[in-house]
Amino acid sequence: MRNGTSAANRQIVALANSETYGGAGGTYATASGGNALSSLITPHEIGHSLGRLQDEYDYYARGVPGGAYEGGEPASAHHTLLTERQMREQRAKWWRWLGEPSESGGTIGRYEGGLYSTKGVWRPSRHSLMKTLGYAYDQVEREVMVAAISGKVNLVQGHTPNTAPIGADRTVWLETLHPVGGALDVRWRLDGRPLRTADGARTLDLRRLGLGGHAHPDGDRLRPDAVRP
Repeated sequence: MRNGTSAANRQIVALANSETYGGAGGTYATASGGNALSSLITPHEIGHSLGRLQDEYDYYARGVPGGAYEGGEPASAHHTLLTERQMREQRAKWWRWLGEPSESGGTIGRYEGGLYSTKGVWRPSRHSLMKTLGYAYDQVEREVMVAAISGKVNLVQGHTPNTAPIGADRTVWLETLHPVGGALDVRWRLDGRPLRTADGARTLDLRRLGLGGHAHPDGDRLRPDAVRP
C-alpha cells in the first residue's frame, strides 16, 4: 500500500482478463480489460461506484424501449420530474447549469428519458457518459464526481495556522493538491463575501482589505474555497 492511501480514500477498479464487452458498478467498479471499449466502460462504471450516478438509459434491454416512469421525484442528482421553470424557482437539481453549453455536447436543459424509462423522467443532456459511451460527464455529473473525490481527499494540504487570531497586517497562505488534470482554482471569501484576487492566488495580503481592528465572531471568517476550474 502506498503512503497516504487507506480504505477511506481508495477507489478500487477491477479489470477482468476477458475480451467480453461489459462492466458493472457497485462497491467496486469492474470492466473487461481486454475489450476494445474498456477505456470507455471503466469511467462509466466508476461513475456508479464513486459518484453513485445512475444510468441515463431509456431502455433496460438494448433495442427494447423502456416504459413510462411511474415513481416520485428521483433521488438521483441528474434525473428529475421538474420543469426547467420549477427547477429555477425551487433552486433544485441542475438549475444552476440550465442553458449552458454541455460538456458532453449540446446545451444543458431537460431531455426526456432515463432510469431505464423512455417517458416521464428527464435528464440534463442529450448525451453524457452515463447514457452513451464516448461522451464526457456533463456538468451535473461532473459536479457530483468532484464532490465525491473531494470527500475522499483533503484538497487543502497546508495553510496559515488558524488556531489563534491573525493580525490584519499578515499575509495568509494555503497549499492545495495538484491534480494531474489541471490546477485547482482557489477563491477567497470574507464573511461569505467573494474577494477580488488574482486567478488561483494561494496567498492573500490582509492589509489591502482594510480590516483594522474589526473582530470576526464565530461563523464570520476568511475562507478559501478550492474548486475545479
